[in-house]
Amino acid sequence: ISVTPRPKSTMVRCRSAFAVSSLLIALGVGMFMHKHDASYEATERLAKEQEAAVAASGGIESGLGSTKSLTILPLIDWYTKKTEDDKPLYGEAGVSMLVKTDKDTILFDFGFGKDLVPDPRPSDERDTKNANMTSRLVANMHTLGVDSKDLTILFLSHRHLDHMGGLHAMRTNTIYTGPGKPLDFDGLTLWAPTNTSYPGVTTRVVGAEPKLIGEALASIGSIPRQLFLGSVIATGPILEHSLAVNVQGKGIVIIVGCGHQTVKHIVQRARHAFPNTPFYGILGGLHYPVPHGHGRLPLLGGLLEAQYLLGSGKSPMEPLTLEQVEEERKAISAAGAHLVGLGGHDSSSDVIEAWRERFGSAIFRTLRVGESFT
Repeated sequence: ISVTPRPKSTMVRCRSAFAVSSLLIALGVGMFMHKHDASYEATERLAKEQEAAVAASGGIESGLGSTKSLTILPLIDWYTKKTEDDKPLYGEAGVSMLVKTDKDTILFDFGFGKDLVPDPRPSDERDTKNANMTSRLVANMHTLGVDSKDLTILFLSHRHLDHMGGLHAMRTNTIYTGPGKPLDFDGLTLWAPTNTSYPGVTTRVVGAEPKLIGEALASIGSIPRQLFLGSVIATGPILEHSLAVNVQGKGIVIIVGCGHQTVKHIVQRARHAFPNTPFYGILGGLHYPVPHGHGRLPLLGGLLEAQYLLGSGKSPMEPLTLEQVEEERKAISAAGAHLVGLGGHDSSSDVIEAWRERFGSAIFRTLRVGESFT
């Protein structure tokens, strides 16, 4: 059998084409990274300018009021509590919390809605065309005895799929609660950093300025952050705001959805919005999916991790590190926190265990679906 050797000219052309293609790809990646870095720095400058304006305003303590009690019940997060009657509670890489004060009951975020589960509601409320399945939020609410008719305020921390009911909800700027009978939010006000809709709901868009939203309740105002994800899908900076609750005799408790703003900016905003009220605590998702591979949204069979690469740090070239997480923990401690709660939807078990050891059980709480604390 004879094999005709490939002409040298053909081999040279192939190598040249490969070299040119590699060069073009490298140039394209370089230009993209330069554009992302420029957008990141511009967003950081904008955040500083907005913070200076909030500081100059003198805050919003006048008329804030206080609540004697504050109860937080995670409805969606990564970890779950085992119920006494063995009814299932479902976890996922999303967030939803029920927040109760003396006068209000707030639904904070709406979960991921990615994987459906059996609908425990009466048959007339189920979606028979969808095999009687519904979202984990709806199922957990039913199991925990949470009725949407008891809600007084809705709060969306930011426009990401794991907080508003899925990818379609994010794309269409809506909230999705799953198949079957929709949750009844008729007549409620939704406080959100972007214009987001739901049937029967009035949306109030919150800008950078902190805003009173109820007795003892406030939004700390939206804070921008240019994530690498925002550069990849060309959506620009993500705007996220957090809920502040003034607890009588204690101070301000900040409830956070994902913490894309970073702890530094959140604590700074709380000081400027409430300059004469003590900072008491912070809880929720703070986005610490480190080290790489320990997050909740694996890609390519676990070779890559979306939360780590796309939603944390400056970029995949300058990712979040354990050392930076420890610096944020020290910042929380230095701010005088008496309560710290961390959810597993966007933070690794490594970080949660480390914080439990460093803060101690008197201060630290791991957020678990079905486990309330007051």
